[in-house]
Amino acid sequence: MNCNISDLLRPQLDGPGLDLVDAHAVRAAWKKHLASGLSAPHHLYLHIPFCRQRCSYCCYYSVPSSGGGQVDEYLASLQQAMAFFSPTFAKHPFQTLYIGGGTPSLLTPEQLQRLLSDLHKNYKFEGDGQRAVECNPFSVTREKLEVLARFGINRISMGVQSLSRAPLASENRGYQDPSIVERAVKLIREAGDFSLNLDLLLGMRTDSGKSFLRSFENIMLLDPDEITVYTISPQGDYLDKFYSGEPDRFRAHLLESFGEVPQRIRAMDHGRRPLTQRNPALEDHAWHFSGGARRFRYCYDDFSPEPASVFGLGPTARSRAAGVLAYTEETNLPAPFDPRRPVFRARPLSLRDEMVKYLIVRICYGHEISQEDFLRTFGLRIEKAFPEEVEALRKEGLMASSNDLLAFRISSAEDRARCAARFAAPPGLALETASGRWRLNVEPRRDQREYLAETPALGLRLTVDGTPGPKPEPRLRLMAALFLKAAKDRPASASRDVEKTYSTLLAGVASKLGAVLR
Repeated sequence: MNCNISDLLRPQLDGPGLDLVDAHAVRAAWKKHLASGLSAPHHLYLHIPFCRQRCSYCCYYSVPSSGGGQVDEYLASLQQAMAFFSPTFAKHPFQTLYIGGGTPSLLTPEQLQRLLSDLHKNYKFEGDGQRAVECNPFSVTREKLEVLARFGINRISMGVQSLSRAPLASENRGYQDPSIVERAVKLIREAGDFSLNLDLLLGMRTDSGKSFLRSFENIMLLDPDEITVYTISPQGDYLDKFYSGEPDRFRAHLLESFGEVPQRIRAMDHGRRPLTQRNPALEDHAWHFSGGARRFRYCYDDFSPEPASVFGLGPTARSRAAGVLAYTEETNLPAPFDPRRPVFRARPLSLRDEMVKYLIVRICYGHEISQEDFLRTFGLRIEKAFPEEVEALRKEGLMASSNDLLAFRISSAEDRARCAARFAAPPGLALETASGRWRLNVEPRRDQREYLAETPALGLRLTVDGTPGPKPEPRLRLMAALFLKAAKDRPASASRDVEKTYSTLLAGVASKLGAVLR
């Protein structure tokens, strides 16, 4: 079991209640959020969906492009979207900016000038916040860096992935060699006062632990301010082509080829780059090393524990108006901006959703939880908000309290994931029986997950706290049949109505089930 923040928070992004909405509805959600008074950073993300060529492992949306007219058309569409939303944020500057992709450095100096000029015409930014741009070593030039510096960009995040040619070539990135990386780092250091992060990738098919560690040591010699190690997240075609569509086969490759890496990393002398995670594990999505990096008052973080918000623009950009709406832009290029087109896959957010995120992130990052901070942020204590979850963890010996702190007694990655998952489970519906509690959740159907009943779009997941009691089969059949009745003739976009209808049907037969609906 992995303590993967993205997976644990996925019910907030693609759980029951997804609807397609247009830009007018999104703008209204942001107005509601900004009027709520939730005090937390606001981040702005721009997606540049173009790459020189697509790396085979990439799980982000991008299209191959050499620049030119296709990019110009996209920038025009992006400018229209900026102008549409900008009045909403007129009195609300963003704390941070992140321009990702794709490959933002693929843009010409003139196109970067146009993009950043449009951005600053429409939005304001805090002076002491992080403003970052992703770059590919191959497309870094002095002229582009001069444009970035002129518009206040203060952080460059460059995807190196490896300094070994063979694994890069096997993943359709054979154009890169160490000399290209060294040249790009030199240009960045000469061009301005940029904080420099270099990314490495763990898990490439033809890489090895020895080769990866050699790349890591050589990256350290380039003296970046930060190093981030990401683990490949195999998706779709990549998983099908190389691992027969089986995530377990990829995990076996990761363990066999890179099992020694976390221990070797921990044993290294990192000098002025302390490891953010004190005990990195293969299950972690990323390891962070920092030391000489500039200390920004605000850093871009789309998975921070506090109820921070992200306003994203561009195909597949994920956004979050804290406490109101989470949504993803579901467009493909060409993507002309039309505020009336329902292209945002959205789910309402509640204060409870923000509490869940707060707890999951802090648990996964290994932090104790302050009751006082939680109370100050959300207006109530953790035991009041999550009485059943806290009691269950205490009974399992995984949680203890001391003064103001809730501490987790965690001895393994599995323990940490179990603690986080306890809070991650959406409330769903609960049936109290004499022998225990049956919890029922309606969710978008996923392959390789077991359901009590399912339709092509939705699944009914059952978990039992306690014992099922005598002869549970008739009750299970009835619960499954009622779910299918509630889901009949409803599209996936109306899934929140399915759970509501299902709750009504269950309430009508609860006595026959020997249960009480909570």
